[in-house]
Parts: sequence; structure tokens; C-alpha cells
Amino acid sequence: MDKEKAFSFCFHGSVVPDRLPIALIEAMARLPEEYNLNVCGYETVGSMGYVNQIMEAAHKLGIKHRIHYHGALSMRKDIMNIVRKSFVGINLLNTNCADYNLQNMSGASNKPFEYLAGGAAVLVPNDPEWEKIFVQPGYGLSCDPGDPESIYQALKWCVENKDKIKLMGEAGRQKIFDEWNYEKQFGPIIDHMSFSDKIVRTL
Repeated sequence: MDKEKAFSFCFHGSVVPDRLPIALIEAMARLPEEYNLNVCGYETVGSMGYVNQIMEAAHKLGIKHRIHYHGALSMRKDIMNIVRKSFVGINLLNTNCADYNLQNMSGASNKPFEYLAGGAAVLVPNDPEWEKIFVQPGYGLSCDPGDPESIYQALKWCVENKDKIKLMGEAGRQKIFDEWNYEKQFGPIIDHMSFSDKIVRTL
């Protein structure tokens, strides 16, 4: 694992409190100096100014130089370049809220799948559905998104077990290649449509 990849965490998506909590910044402050967080994404209408809040929190904790905000990157390849240079992708969605959509995003959020596609392990909410999909098969860890101590313990485990994290990321990447892709998932439907078309043509 190269040094650039070894010392970076990443997040991409909408930069809002329910997806990128200040608790993560507080946890990052307790890690050694060489560990950084790369953020690429956008503020929503309801979260304008939140990036400034994050950077302000980082400044107060003395780690502003370790939180790198890349803005809303328009090209997917640029996002994936950041993912590939990271060894853990952050997806701390707040599932303990009244929003039904946020409570049921375990298979709908594209972020963890893109992290895994780039060979990065994932850090996800300690929600049973998220853990069933990503943690139990060995693609990453979980923690409480609202608890800085819980997040810190997960990040600490990551930095102390880089070889295991690398294996998790590679296992996830292989899962994407073998099964979690459009070709594999839609294959049976395409085969059925092709078979049906052949039947029609013979009539």
C-alpha cells in the first residue's frame, strides 16, 4: 500500500450534517498528524455554510490542514481518483432520525459501492442493515455516526490494522467486479428479454 493511499480517508456526496457529522472531525483530531480526510461534494439548499462549519471546527481542533475540501467535482473519474488514493471511504449516514429515506438507504446509497469499486474499505453506520451488507461479509467497519468516541475507535482500528483494511478493500472491489455491477444484476433480465424475442421471431 503506497504512502498516499495509506494515510487518507475520504468522503464524497452531499455535505450535510446527516452525512458528514462534525463528530467525524472531532474523531480525526485524535488521530496522528499524518492522517488526513479528503472531502468532495456539495452543500444542499438546506446546508449552505456547512462546509465553513466543518472547517471552523477543524481549525479550533488544530487540524484544518488535515481536512481537504475539493468542492463539487463534476467528473466521476476525479472523484474515483480521490477514492483510489484513500484506504477507507466514509459513509456515516444518520439512520437514527425521523427521515424514512435516511432510515432505508443501506442498499440505495451509491457511496459505499463506489468506495469499494476503488479498493477502499468502508466505514458505515452501526445499523443492522448496513452491517449485514458491508460489515459482516468483511468489507469494512461500523460505528455510531453521532458519537465521536465510537468514530474514533473505528478510525483508530483502521490505522492500526492497515493490512486488514487493505484486504477488506480488495475483497469489496472483487465483490463489485464479480457481482455488484449492472452487467451481473441485469444479466437475467437481458437473457429473458433475448429469449422472449427469439420466441416472438419464431411465431
